[in-house]
Amino acid sequence: MKLICSTQLTPTSTRLSVILMRCPIYDKGQLIYDLPSLNEIKAYATKELDELWNEYKRVLNPQDYPVDLAKDVWDNKMTLIDNVRKKAHDLSE
Repeated sequence: MKLICSTQLTPTSTRLSVILMRCPIYDKGQLIYDLPSLNEIKAYATKELDELWNEYKRVLNPQDYPVDLAKDVWDNKMTLIDNVRKKAHDLSE
């Protein structure tokens, strides 16, 4: 199993790998990230896609891929939705 996170974690299971999602790209307007070549990007994407179960990749009736949001992300999402609903309601009056 793979855990993708935005903070540094220590895996507690031997079947778990952690991928750091956020890393600095620019610092004070200067590029500080070594961009991979297109072939490296393609190879990485292919490798990651190969790790998905076939149930998620099939064309006919694919299985939904479960995604969970952190509580603060969920709360932010719901706040944004509520704000848009309120604005839409105010415009309709």
